[in-house]
Amino acid sequence: DRCANSVAVTLLFEAGDAERASTLAETFTKDKDAQGRILNGLDDMQCSWFALGGGRCFMQKGKIQEALNRFTVLRDFFEDFQEDQFDFHLYCLRKTTLRTYIEALRFIDSMRERQEFQDASLESIKALLALHDNEDLFREFKSSKTAGVGDIQKGVEDLSVSGTLKEGKEKQLGEPDKIKPTFKVGNPLEQACELVMQLEKNAPLAPTTHMMAFSVQARRGKWLLALRAMKHLCVLAPGSPEAHQVTARFWHAYNASLSAEGSEEIPTLVRTVVDAMRPSNLESVLEEQRQLCKVGGICAHAAAMEGVVLQQPERKDEAFSELVKALKLRALNDEGLPQLDHSECVRIHKEILLLHPSKIDNLGYLERVVLEKPLACTKHALAWVQVCATYFPHSDYFQKQNGA
Repeated sequence: DRCANSVAVTLLFEAGDAERASTLAETFTKDKDAQGRILNGLDDMQCSWFALGGGRCFMQKGKIQEALNRFTVLRDFFEDFQEDQFDFHLYCLRKTTLRTYIEALRFIDSMRERQEFQDASLESIKALLALHDNEDLFREFKSSKTAGVGDIQKGVEDLSVSGTLKEGKEKQLGEPDKIKPTFKVGNPLEQACELVMQLEKNAPLAPTTHMMAFSVQARRGKWLLALRAMKHLCVLAPGSPEAHQVTARFWHAYNASLSAEGSEEIPTLVRTVVDAMRPSNLESVLEEQRQLCKVGGICAHAAAMEGVVLQQPERKDEAFSELVKALKLRALNDEGLPQLDHSECVRIHKEILLLHPSKIDNLGYLERVVLEKPLACTKHALAWVQVCATYFPHSDYFQKQNGA
């Protein structure tokens, strides 16, 4: 029953219903106040999946402040793990449980390599970059008076007073439970950079780490750090759509910065290093990556088409037509291609075809090319929705976008 409850809560988070998920999670939570409200017990128990699911749910609903709060709570769990270990040093040495003690130390050394920490950091970075990229969203975010942590922690404002249990037994809470601090956003890009540095230290072998590092460093205009992230990604995930996307975008930005008149000045040392790392057969490398992407999922094929349009903008309509053809082939499960995936089609519409809300004309070349959407077009986005609606007739997303 507890397992089924946890699965149901997870699915409610995925469906975007944070309030029902929170209410259902309280079913097996004992610490409640006189009104029967949850007393932050799941955070006290350091329930990682609950914090992560809540954060992602709030991100889907556009509640960035609440999402950042939940991701911060999850990262704080690992800080607590780090601090709690010191209580066991003398005990373990006194009881001579050395083997278990050594195992615990090794766990502490590698605990930030766990997927939960990586997911919380990656999602936090995405939220911060969303604020950085959209000035209107950031302005609205700063002007909002969000003070709590949203629906998930309803009732925690009363934690400073004593409460009674439902059975009538008085329960003195003693020291008031602490409300997790609200994540304070100052400079979103610099805060995202700090999180990226943590990931590079703790999860250097994860391709997502370097994909996100490239996104952040490119926005900061740091050519060498962006180049390093690109190189690491190509080594860890050769042939992946992410590797092709990053490679094509980096060299496109670099070539544009060199060829444009009155372009921003790139330091001589930086230019020397980048030129030394430039493949002599860059065009063939990009073409090889594109061919590998075309036999992957529909998102991989979209990444290949983006690379084509970056190099040859006049082929935009042709590239979109080829993408639609690839969609139909995968829908028919033809030529042994991967099966069509609904989530990938939604991602293509949101991240590739819809126009970006920010004005990128006045940005530096490296930042601009990260935000640039080569295939973005209102006509293409509408056509994509219409095609996907025929293959996913029960999709709430495509039917809603199509006006059904």
